[in-house]
Amino acid sequence: MMGGGLFNTRLAGSGWVAILTDGPPVRLDVGEVPTFADAQAAVAWSSGVSTTLKTDLKAKSLIGLGSGETFQMAFSGQGWVLVQPSEARVVVTAKSGGSMAG
Repeated sequence: MMGGGLFNTRLAGSGWVAILTDGPPVRLDVGEVPTFADAQAAVAWSSGVSTTLKTDLKAKSLIGLGSGETFQMAFSGQGWVLVQPSEARVVVTAKSGGSMAG
């Protein structure tokens, strides 16, 4: 979606799956309250959850005064959604200040 991609993969059966997130993932209960997440932040959701795409095409979003999230995923049903707290990995580089030769 808009260069970021919006693809779903359904997994079923027995076994293990490793899911990597950028930061500690947050598990949200969808059945409690209306639940929305940025499409790049949503990582996984349980089988009892349905998704739709919510758009916010107000004029203030187009001129930079909105929240910046024009497209969001809306989750409904019974179950959970897993979101990552950050959408972009921060790369930390070491400062050079001394010799590492030994």
